[in-house]
Amino acid sequence: MWLTKFMLQWIHIFRRCKILFEKELRNFERIFRGITGKRCECFPETPPELGHTDENAHIYVAENHEYYKGLSIAEQKMFRLGVFTHEMLHQIFSNFSLLQRMAERLDEKEYQVFAECNNLVEDASIEFMASNVIKGKLLKALQFSIQTIYLNTPELQEIPSPYQQFICALVQFGDMGILKGDFTFPESKECFNQAAKLFDKAVESQSTIVRKNCAVKIMEIAKPLWEKEDLEDKSKSISDLFGSSSKTLTKGASCCDGKSIKIHEDETENSASARRKKYLKKKTSGADDNDSIHVIVITSEDLDWLTSAEDLAVKRQGEEEKQNQEDAIDKSIRPNISVDRLRNLDVECGVEEEYKNHMAAYRPIINSFSKTLQRIFQNDKSEVVKKKKGKLNIERYYAPRKTPRIFDRRTTPKNIKDMAITIAIDESGSMTAEEMGKKRTRIAKEVALCFAEAFSPFNVPLYVFGYHDDVTHHHYIKWRNTKKERTKLLVYNCYGCNHDAASINYAVELLKSRKEKHKLLIVITDGIPSIGEPLDVQNEVRKARKMGFAVLGVAIGNDATEAIKTMYGKDFFHVTSTETAFKNVAKIISKMIQSW
Repeated sequence: MWLTKFMLQWIHIFRRCKILFEKELRNFERIFRGITGKRCECFPETPPELGHTDENAHIYVAENHEYYKGLSIAEQKMFRLGVFTHEMLHQIFSNFSLLQRMAERLDEKEYQVFAECNNLVEDASIEFMASNVIKGKLLKALQFSIQTIYLNTPELQEIPSPYQQFICALVQFGDMGILKGDFTFPESKECFNQAAKLFDKAVESQSTIVRKNCAVKIMEIAKPLWEKEDLEDKSKSISDLFGSSSKTLTKGASCCDGKSIKIHEDETENSASARRKKYLKKKTSGADDNDSIHVIVITSEDLDWLTSAEDLAVKRQGEEEKQNQEDAIDKSIRPNISVDRLRNLDVECGVEEEYKNHMAAYRPIINSFSKTLQRIFQNDKSEVVKKKKGKLNIERYYAPRKTPRIFDRRTTPKNIKDMAITIAIDESGSMTAEEMGKKRTRIAKEVALCFAEAFSPFNVPLYVFGYHDDVTHHHYIKWRNTKKERTKLLVYNCYGCNHDAASINYAVELLKSRKEKHKLLIVITDGIPSIGEPLDVQNEVRKARKMGFAVLGVAIGNDATEAIKTMYGKDFFHVTSTETAFKNVAKIISKMIQSW
């Protein structure tokens, strides 16, 4: 019994750890997007690796690792953030195609050595350039992870072969600019001293070509070391040496020549770059009494910051998923009318500056309608009115001037703002005709845009799609009515025929999928349908109104005004220009929504 209880507790802890680590990964993705403007995907790393990235913007970070031993929860989280930051910097600064090109030029063993030398250069280089793109907690996390890894690396005398010792020295030189312990292989020390200046030059170069060429030269310098070794065994041994150390972050950690690295907490000029320059100037393999490392202390404030950032990342992810669902075209919605085929197509966004210039002329009438809407929404509130029935008002009952309205009744709000709007625009070829010197397409587009702009301050869900053929829908605005979506209408084009009944039915199905109390459908067209009969359109409009939907027909041009009036009935308006269309249709819509 106690064993079962223990196992259940362990499973609960394990699941909780997985959930918490998942929050860290989502936070990493949010940070990446905020800094680079691009997306990445973060995953748990496969043991015993600490982390890596690839050309597909995938970043892998270890949930558990040997280096985490002895670290507090806050330190572990900052360490993982540092690993992520390191891999993110690879995405910003590194050229992934270089390795592929070098793989084609070198034999297998040469490529293994080049890849290792190039990676050491790239690691130190991106850490050197880090402050150009990151600050604050991210930079602190990166430096903390570098420091922790450095203090967990073995001392040089612990390394069992010349080439491994050379590589270990380069790792330490790149990370901190200070070597730990003594060279036990003279040939390793000689190769390192030859390569150190070249390595430092490569690290501080912003050119990937320069860094690559330096890595090739370092590979050539070390050739007497690596050509004698079995690289498969070397690779495994290096991994073991760098991953099994259990040293903790304590003062007095040993360094090269057996001298002590003094870890202090005062703010001084103490960068790895400065220490590398100092090493090269002295041309010694060790440090003197002035060599020191600035200790990076992880505090409860850092943990609070991380926790808040992770919670925010999860919240934003949920909001984004919801937005993506709303932005996606719902392929399950289909008209209940037979069509030749149904195609639902998204539309590319237009240029925002062009959109701004295009709409500038209509800003006064848009603002006027927005103010009207604001008054309507503000007046939709509970109030006491005089009635012939209700609660007796004593003052009016005894007033000298008698009135039959001596009762009060409190009205309930109609929740007018709780509505969803769909605008369907005719995209058939006849819409390219001109009306009063302006193409019907432009009038239709601008009327739709004016309505979208006017309703945008009130967060009213609004959908705009165009229709033509039998049947194709171009989806411009999908409920959220963002400025970016509205720019899509700049590329509104017309051709082919039109099947109004099917598209009106589709629009009704779209509105039915919404939970809002009130529904409004606006159809902008220029004539009778070329597929189906006007009676079919009339039937679809009647069905929508029976469901409680408000339907307004906006006719552009003089081709079939009477037929359109028959199809849409009393809620119909005929226009010949954007200005008159929007002003008058706005009045009709104002009356319609107030009547709800």
